[in-house]
Amino acid sequence: MPVQGAMESAALLGSSGIGKTQSVRHVLRAVGSQVIHHTQYNGQTVDETQVAWLHVECPQDTSPRGLCTTFFEKIDKLLGTRYCMLYATNKSSANTMIPGLVTVAREHYLGLLVI
Repeated sequence: MPVQGAMESAALLGSSGIGKTQSVRHVLRAVGSQVIHHTQYNGQTVDETQVAWLHVECPQDTSPRGLCTTFFEKIDKLLGTRYCMLYATNKSSANTMIPGLVTVAREHYLGLLVI
């Protein structure tokens, strides 16, 4: 369930070379920590790792499968996990990887995905 007043999606469009990617990177650096480790919630002890934001470049082949693979690679590099081995095998299609992507995003409370 989305947070009231939260944006579900947005697009930043413009000609090549005008600084879209650099602007997005600048904003993300200003946002703060990319990974937050939670140890307390409502007075309860928890052990949860939240990914506040993830910036994924479109792959060279521009395929949905390539995008999913890049997502898993970025998460693995960021968290030291092995999701790519689990969800992005040589036989995996985008249709089989997308549910895994959703699972990983939910498991780590992904706040913002920038593509």
